[in-house]
Amino acid sequence: MSVTVQNQLFKLVERIDPRNKLGVEFTAGTVGTTAGDKFTAQRQLDMYNDARFFLFGALRARMTKEQLTEIISGTMVVNSTFQFSSGVATKPAGYLEKVLLTDASGNPISILPQSAIPYVQSLEATTNNRFVFEVGNTFVDVNGSMSVPDASNYVLRYFGIQNFALSDVTGGTTTETFNDTWQILLIELAEAISMEMGNTDLMALITKYLTGRNP
Repeated sequence: MSVTVQNQLFKLVERIDPRNKLGVEFTAGTVGTTAGDKFTAQRQLDMYNDARFFLFGALRARMTKEQLTEIISGTMVVNSTFQFSSGVATKPAGYLEKVLLTDASGNPISILPQSAIPYVQSLEATTNNRFVFEVGNTFVDVNGSMSVPDASNYVLRYFGIQNFALSDVTGGTTTETFNDTWQILLIELAEAISMEMGNTDLMALITKYLTGRNP
């Protein structure tokens, strides 16, 4: 079942910072619009975003890409300011699996696995045959920058997660991309972050949750 980011943040705020500085309790409609008694609206959201990325990282170490894609509902992220410099670009935070890479005009650039380098690196890049390799946390043009001249307007579409903004909260329509199995855990992790618990404590929460799901 889809749930909005607004509702998720409201559930978190109810636990960690239920009133604004005037003592007025937050509602789903007012969360994200003003500071709480303890935290600013941005800090409230930052803790929720931090929980999402921490959970994503923890599950990524345990699960296949296919399983993770199901967990985050196969949501596609579009980065239209993706940058290559000297033939190298770093994958965005939360990146899981490529969908499509194009230049600003929409011309496709193939993303090939690192294992293909010995077989195709000698091929000459042309307008109709442009390619980069996926190497660790980067995309690399092994021929320098023939396929990807320096620019910051490449468009990368990929499966993964990204930070929510306050506008995603106050708009009331943006949905959480983690499926409903994980939404309560996200709130619990964000609550733990608000209490300045460390990574060990956060991992313990995740392990406990996974153990409960797989007795």
